[in-house]
Amino acid sequence: RKWLSFQELGLGRTDVAADKIKPILKLSYLNLEPQLKICFSYCALFPKDYVIDKAELIHLWIAQGYVVVPSDKGQTVEDVGEEYFLILLRRCFFQDVEKDEHGEIISCKMHDLIHDVAQEVAGKEIPQANFMPSSSN
Repeated sequence: RKWLSFQELGLGRTDVAADKIKPILKLSYLNLEPQLKICFSYCALFPKDYVIDKAELIHLWIAQGYVVVPSDKGQTVEDVGEEYFLILLRRCFFQDVEKDEHGEIISCKMHDLIHDVAQEVAGKEIPQANFMPSSSN
């Protein structure tokens, strides 16, 4: 809710000093659970303005071992990855969501300033990776 108010006030515009906005955005990051911090940070590996395929992103998180399945919930690793994605989406780390004909999310993007925050924290959260996205839509 706070992020929506932030956008409504026009503070998401690039003409407002980014150096004043990023610390506010970083607070949202700092309030994430550790596994969500890692998954969010991983998104820094995508270029700015990249259309991120949701299924591909979740599978990349799984392949890196970032998705932790609680033993008492009976969930699959894919279910937990989907849950991570939706939490990050609800907290407005993703935008420009594209849905299929059934209303299922298929892709998204990150705002440039959110991407900047991801890049700033990525060095602390994820090891160096040799990753090049396969394509951009």
